[in-house]
Amino acid sequence: MKRALWIIAFILAANICTAYDFKVEGRELRLLLKAESSAEIKPEASSYELDYLKVNVTFIPRNNSNQEVKEMVARPEPVRGDSAYEFEWERPRDNVSFGYDAIITTRYYLPEIGKVAYPASADDSLRRYIVPSATIDSDNMAVRRLANELSYGESDMYRVVYKFADWVNSNIYYNMSSLTMSATQKASWVLENKQGVCDELTALFIAMCRAEGIAARFVAGVAYTNSELFEEDWGAHGWAEVFFPGYGWVPFDVTYGEYGYIDAGHIKLKDSVDASESSAKYRWRGSNVAIVTKPLDFDVSVDKAVGRVPYEIEITARALYNKVGFGSYNIIEAEITNNNKYYVADELYLSKSSEVRIIGKERQSILLEPESSQKLKWIVRVDDDLRKGYEYQFPFEVISLRNETSRAVFRASNGERIYGFRSVSSIADSEKSELEKEYSDDIGFECTADKDTAYVYESIRVECAVENKGAKDIEALKVCIEKECSMIDLKEGREEKVYFDIKNPAAGRYLIGKAGNSEISKISYIDTEVLDIPMVSIEELSYPAEVKFDDDFEIEFVVDSSSSEPRDVVVELNNNYIKNSWKIEEGKRNRLKISLKGNDLVSSVNHFEVIVRYKDRKNREYMTNEEFVIRLEDISIMQRAYLLAKKAAYWVNGLW
Repeated sequence: MKRALWIIAFILAANICTAYDFKVEGRELRLLLKAESSAEIKPEASSYELDYLKVNVTFIPRNNSNQEVKEMVARPEPVRGDSAYEFEWERPRDNVSFGYDAIITTRYYLPEIGKVAYPASADDSLRRYIVPSATIDSDNMAVRRLANELSYGESDMYRVVYKFADWVNSNIYYNMSSLTMSATQKASWVLENKQGVCDELTALFIAMCRAEGIAARFVAGVAYTNSELFEEDWGAHGWAEVFFPGYGWVPFDVTYGEYGYIDAGHIKLKDSVDASESSAKYRWRGSNVAIVTKPLDFDVSVDKAVGRVPYEIEITARALYNKVGFGSYNIIEAEITNNNKYYVADELYLSKSSEVRIIGKERQSILLEPESSQKLKWIVRVDDDLRKGYEYQFPFEVISLRNETSRAVFRASNGERIYGFRSVSSIADSEKSELEKEYSDDIGFECTADKDTAYVYESIRVECAVENKGAKDIEALKVCIEKECSMIDLKEGREEKVYFDIKNPAAGRYLIGKAGNSEISKISYIDTEVLDIPMVSIEELSYPAEVKFDDDFEIEFVVDSSSSEPRDVVVELNNNYIKNSWKIEEGKRNRLKISLKGNDLVSSVNHFEVIVRYKDRKNREYMTNEEFVIRLEDISIMQRAYLLAKKAAYWVNGLW
């Protein structure tokens, strides 16, 4: 009887990849990597044969730009090829196991890339990284349409690739559903369903690159994460590499938000055309036997961490308004500067106190060209149920993925100006428009005022200097301060000054100058503090409506100057014959209590007035008052005579 023999191949895929939430301390790591797996031999009949079993493992660490393999020990000893290890067993009867132990040094890796023209011509040797593949269906119409929309009008390759990466990171939800765990979905599926895990997010990113003729490949490996989605800190992970002419392959981890670099918590095991390529392939020859395989399992431990991740940028954070009222909106602005001669992409997030709420995203990404700076803005809102009579100090931090940090503070108190969402969002939108309009970089625009401080009742003279530094004339450029506008034409290389007289400016931290047309959007903050008229109020006034001649009584009230900045606050308590005054502390709620006797009064009906006089910073005088009456009841003849005598004495003294 002839024996039936089969040569069978079985492909083993890697475990699901890690999620986005990580932090690697150290510029360089010495890592101990253990990879292992096993196969169970299951006879299907009492008589079976297995001539051989071979496992071709392609997930092998190699030396490359961000890692160096110091030591590698495999078990059992395999046939070591350039791209794989092949483990082999002759006529095995028992279950088999295999794996390797490696000592690897990984490092933070940021290739120093300058400007590369887009579109760029690709070498024929890169063709397989440009055409569609199994899960990277870059010929899908929806993928092509999106890639074209994002790259339209761009002439810089790094900016195009960054926009693809940031779109995927911002718009695709990381979801470990059964659909994405069981098999890698196509890029078009990820785009349609707006979800996936790291290999699928990466596949969509690569598909968008290939749709625009940019060579990109998939990288499989192991990476660090501290996400609560996973039991282990290290797990299988996928990212991409993009080919930049003149520079080579550049890493983009869209899941982690690392665009153009990777941290030391990445171990590269394989690069390939497609995300669906396997980590191991099984082949055997036999009859009446099945092979039950297990996925490769990775275990990583950190033996040593050296140095810190280098700071690539400088951050200067500030609040647009230094003081706001309860319930007010504000803008937290971070100016980010790249002093390097190469591109730097980063992600920054805002850390703030619990009484302040972020409107929109906590995290924002940014791409900085060589030797350039940009601004990011977060709109925030202060809680409106804070305790009155207190001034709150709200510290905040803007922090990058590399731990660059800038700290600042703003204050809030009841009675300060409340800025609405519409006003602060219009400021944020103006700066966004400036970044998006390409010719804006060729325009110099700066506005200055004749006063550092002004009140709302004053006029401010503003001078705006507009310079055309570009290579073409500018027509119909609209220059505005608040609602006052002028239209100018500006020839190449010329500068023109535009003047405005702003009457009754709105109170707030800044005046804002704007210049724009269909190609240009520029803004300039005028560092003139516009102050509202100081307000002082008389509150909680209490007094007896009636007293008797021998009674002791009190007049009590609160003078509240905490909501503004008055100067020289003086309180007076007057009637026709009594005058008292006190200078009180500014910027506070002052409670005053005046003790009097019935015989201090001079008539049966006594008219009182509380007057508060104060000034602003420019010595303009203000006054607020409250009037009230206290009656003197049950006056005897002797008491009436006493009061008449006192009134006459006051009259005589008044003559002198």
